[in-house]
This record gives sequence, structure tokens and C-alpha cells, in this order.
Amino acid sequence: MSKFPKDEDSADQISLEKELQMDEEDPDLFYGDDMRDLERSSDVQRLSNRMTMLFILIPCLLCAIFVFAYLDMREKLNQLQSTGSSQVQALSEDVVGKVKSIGDRLSTLEKSSVSIQKNLEKNQREIKKLVTSKVDKKAFERTGKKRSAEVTGGFSALRKETAAQKASVEKSVKELREKLDEGTATISAFRDDLVKQKKELAKVLQVIEVIRNEARKQELNISCLSEGRLDQEQLDNLFKEQRTGMALLRQQIESLKGDVLWMEKELNLTGKKSKTPAPGTIIEQDIAE
Repeated sequence: MSKFPKDEDSADQISLEKELQMDEEDPDLFYGDDMRDLERSSDVQRLSNRMTMLFILIPCLLCAIFVFAYLDMREKLNQLQSTGSSQVQALSEDVVGKVKSIGDRLSTLEKSSVSIQKNLEKNQREIKKLVTSKVDKKAFERTGKKRSAEVTGGFSALRKETAAQKASVEKSVKELREKLDEGTATISAFRDDLVKQKKELAKVLQVIEVIRNEARKQELNISCLSEGRLDQEQLDNLFKEQRTGMALLRQQIESLKGDVLWMEKELNLTGKKSKTPAPGTIIEQDIAE
């Protein structure tokens, strides 16, 4: 009976030695899972911080870009209107000066017509004298033709001068109307472009709202990941959605940059094409009068 206790003691001793040997060989078996969980939690926390910063900074950047574009458009539109007003004012002053000059010339022509009328009366008196003095017929005809030619030449010069002044006034009024029509068309096109840009801005704001909703969804997924409720496949899907969202966001940013550059080019081209404001500042009928 004394042999059995000895055998049991030897078996317990052997199992204890094996456990000690296993503990010495693989100490990481007890701590490996905890380390992996800790590393995963740290990675998820860093990813959450980066996503939060990204989805806060990008909408602010987009808003700043559009505010800058709007202020630039408004400033250039104000410059366009002020410069156009000065151009039309100068043109109207030029037309008024030409009309005044024509009036002065007409007054001079009236004085000339009075002088011609006096000469005509003088000629008539001389004709009467010739008739009464019974000068020979040939001398009378020569004198009459000479006086008639002088009168005809005076009236012909008067008609030519009046026609030239009238053509000059009509040309100036026509140029003014063409410039006013061109300015009206340019302002209308600029207003259409402005309406189009407002629509584009509304679309971009919708995209920003979609990105914001996607960010909330990503934060929810990250919180679920932090709580350990997502497996490896769901984590891969989350990273895949993140890459897709980043690619879409880059495309939207590039599109916004292109829209801003296009808006600046349109504003520069519009300012070079025409410097006239919308009709209504100076009435064409008043200029014609």
C-alpha cells in the first residue's frame, strides 16, 4: 500500500514541472490577445481623430473658397458698373458737344443766309435799275446770270454743310445706341452666368451635406469598431468606403477649383469686352434731343 502514494506524488510532480516548463517557453500566450486588442484600439482611435479633423477642415475650406469667389465677383461687378457709367457719361458729353457745335454752325449758316438774302435784294434792285436805265440786253443777261450763279452757289454750299452736319450727328447717335445695346447684352450674359454659378454653388452645398452625412456614418462605424462590434470583413469594408469617399472628395475639390478659375476668367473677359452699365442710366431719347 505504500507504493501508490509514491506514484501519485511523482505524477503530480511531473505535471507541475511540465506546466512550469510551458510557462517559461511561451509567456506571450497569456498577454498576446490583450496586446492585439490594445493595438487595435489605438489604431481605431488615431483613425477616428484623423477622420474628425478631415471632415471638419474640408467644409471650412470649401466655404472659404466660395466666399472668396463671391466677394471677388461682387467687387468686379461694381467696378464694371462704375467704369461703364463713366464711359457712357463721357460719350454723352461728346455727343452733346457735337450737337452744340452743330447748333453754332447752323447759326452761322443762318447769318450767311441773311447775307445772301440781302445780296439777292441788292441784285433785284440793280436789275430794276438796269431795266429802268435801258441797258442793252446782253449786259443785263450777263449780270443776271452772274448774280444767279452766286446765289445758287451760296445755297448749294449751305445745303452741303447742313447735310454733312446731319450725317455726323446721325453717326454719333448710332454709335451711342450700338454701344448701349452691346452693354445691355454683356450685362445680361453676366447675369445669366451669375445665376448659373449660384446653381453650381447649391449643388456643391448638397455634396458637402452628403459628405457630412457620410462622415457621421463613418464616425458611427468607428465607434462600433471601438466597442469591438465589427469583425475583420466589416473593418475592410469601412476602409474601402473611406478610400472611395476620399476619391470623390478630391474630385469635388478639383471641380470647385475649375469652377472658380472659370468664374474669374469670365469676369475678366466681361470687363474687357464692355464697360457700359445696364440701360436706364442715360436715356437715348434725351441724347437725341
